[in-house]
Amino acid sequence: MRVVRIGCKDGLGHTRWITADVVDSSPAGAGLSLSRPLEVGQPIEFRPSGDQSPARGRVVWCRDNKDGTYSAGVEFAPEGAPGKSGPAAGPAEENDFYEIMQLSPNADLETIHRVYRILAQRYHPDNRTSGNQPAFLRLSEAYAVLSDPALRAAYDARHREMRQVRRKILTEMEAAGGAAAEKQKRKAVLELLYAKTLHDFEHPTLTIHEIENLLGCPREHLQAALWFLKGKGYVQRSDNGRYALTVEGFEQAELAGAPPPEAALRGRLLAGPGEPASP
Repeated sequence: MRVVRIGCKDGLGHTRWITADVVDSSPAGAGLSLSRPLEVGQPIEFRPSGDQSPARGRVVWCRDNKDGTYSAGVEFAPEGAPGKSGPAAGPAEENDFYEIMQLSPNADLETIHRVYRILAQRYHPDNRTSGNQPAFLRLSEAYAVLSDPALRAAYDARHREMRQVRRKILTEMEAAGGAAAEKQKRKAVLELLYAKTLHDFEHPTLTIHEIENLLGCPREHLQAALWFLKGKGYVQRSDNGRYALTVEGFEQAELAGAPPPEAALRGRLLAGPGEPASP
């Protein structure tokens, strides 16, 4: 079993390092055992021991083993696996800071400060009612960037580029629209959340970023489907922006003939420790 170091950013933008044991690995990613949890979707730097080059990627899943340890799966960025020459690629996914802070990209600085104070009080770990440390760290990271004019200007340039890419995808997919396509999207979202619930019952939620990536569909094409599923009471969205099935949604997925979770997630999520890796 190899020992590696995992580097990830905290809410203030500082890199913190965690030591982990590699349980299994492949060119696409690795399964880890560690003493601290990692946040799903979080960009990381993966530093193996020896002379192998570091890699970059993101956390795909993290599970509490109830014995004081955690298991996690990390996915390497393209051309970023350990040992490959050349610079590692950047993170496979970037958080949408405006979505995290529930703001418009046109929000002024006063609004950013005001919304941060409200959300920080809600998510702060000391709040026994609604405290949420992962959400608070995401919020702090978003606020650190959006409240700094220089950092925000650089982020806005990347954010516009991401939106342009999504609009291009949307334009290319318009020909495949219509009622039949909408029904298929609703069915696909139900199947995905159903599979996630069975695959990881203690953490049965997905962000809009994860749903986009797993279904290969931009969020602009998913809004109507999610609106419908929420209106029917099949899906619920938490304050931190994560989607989960309700009991009614779980039953509806089974009535609609949801495939086994392995089929719904095949090729999308890294396998957990002791499970075969996805092709």
